[in-house]
Amino acid sequence: MSINEKKLAGLGWDGQDNVGGIRHTEIYFAATDWFADNGIKKPSTHLGATSLEDLATISTSHVLLTGYGFMKITATPKTGNVESTLAGEDDGKVSNNKFTFMKPGSKAEVLGFQRKFQNRDGIWLVKEVDGQIRQIGSEEIPARMASVTNTLGGGGYDGKKGSTFEIEDFNAAPAPVYTGDIQLATESSAS
Repeated sequence: MSINEKKLAGLGWDGQDNVGGIRHTEIYFAATDWFADNGIKKPSTHLGATSLEDLATISTSHVLLTGYGFMKITATPKTGNVESTLAGEDDGKVSNNKFTFMKPGSKAEVLGFQRKFQNRDGIWLVKEVDGQIRQIGSEEIPARMASVTNTLGGGGYDGKKGSTFEIEDFNAAPAPVYTGDIQLATESSAS
C-alpha cells in the first residue's frame, strides 16, 4: 500500500503556535552498538506509507540491549538547533541533518565524552520546545560528531565557556519525528 497522491489536498497552516528551538534539558544519545539486533527503528518506506506523516515518523520504540539506554545530556539554553538541508545530485537527493548544541563548562567529563564518542556511530534524539522529538542518525547512516569546538570564553570573563558539538548525518529524509519511548540509561554521568 502507498500514499494515494490523488487525495493530497494541500499543506495548510492554521496559524497555530510555531515556537522554534529545542529543550536544552532534553537531548539523548545512544551508540549504535548499544541497540539490539533490528532495534533501531525507522520511518515507513514510500511503498509502506499511507500518509505523508508516515514518511517522516518513527512510531515504534527503539530497542536497546539489556542494561543499556540513552544518555540524557543538557546544553546551554538557546544554543541548540536541528537543521536539515537538501543535498546531492538529481535523482540522488538526500538530507544533510545537523544538530548543534553547546555543553557548558570545561570539565574533564565533557572532554572525556568527546574523546570516547568522537569516532562512534550514534542515534541522537532532540526534543523541540513544543514537545516533538527529532532523530539524527539511522541504522543505515548513523550520526557522528562532525566537529567539536572547546572554548574557555573568548578571552573575556563574560564569554560562553564550553564545548560546541555539531552532530551530522546524511539520510533519505529530513531528521524524522520520533514518537516512541526513550529507554534511559540507569546510570549516566553525562548530566
